[in-house]
Amino acid sequence: MENNTEENSQTSVKITKNNIIKVTIDTFLKSIDYEKKYTLNELKELLSDSFKSVKNKKKDNIKTKEPSKYNIYIKENMTKFKKQYPDMSNKEILKKAAEEWQIEKNK
Repeated sequence: MENNTEENSQTSVKITKNNIIKVTIDTFLKSIDYEKKYTLNELKELLSDSFKSVKNKKKDNIKTKEPSKYNIYIKENMTKFKKQYPDMSNKEILKKAAEEWQIEKNK
């Protein structure tokens, strides 16, 4: 019962750059059976698995921000601008698209 509580508290911890090592080591220590003798390679594998699981938890917790109206406009119209201005570089096309966005936005 106590072990289950520890696991739940572990999963509720927000994983950041500052605490990822601590969370990884805590996960590693929980996975060790202190009655068993491990080889160096087995310990390395346990540590590696612990690190991977913590990294995967961190990836799962990342929330993506919704694209802005500007981002949506640029994504939808970039190919149109590239066809319309084939001589321009991507930087110049993006600048032109931003100017067009300002005109559209002010309408």
